[in-house]
Amino acid sequence: MIEKRKKIKRSIDITHEKMEQLNIISSKRNIPTSVLIREFIDKGISIEKTKDDIAFIRKQIREELETVIGKEMSRVIIVN
Repeated sequence: MIEKRKKIKRSIDITHEKMEQLNIISSKRNIPTSVLIREFIDKGISIEKTKDDIAFIRKQIREELETVIGKEMSRVIIVN
């Protein structure tokens, strides 16, 4: 038996203009506006997660570079 995920209802305030834009996009894609909004939320969360991943990767690369070329960089800085 497949377990259904619990859903939580939330209400939001949105400008009339943004709601019109959402309605236009959803009608062009032939999907309900609520589905479109959920897709946009999922994409936004994904983007934020990607930003966090990139920041973590940058930190790791920086640490690796400092380990590998740190001494040489210090010597170059001192010489100049």
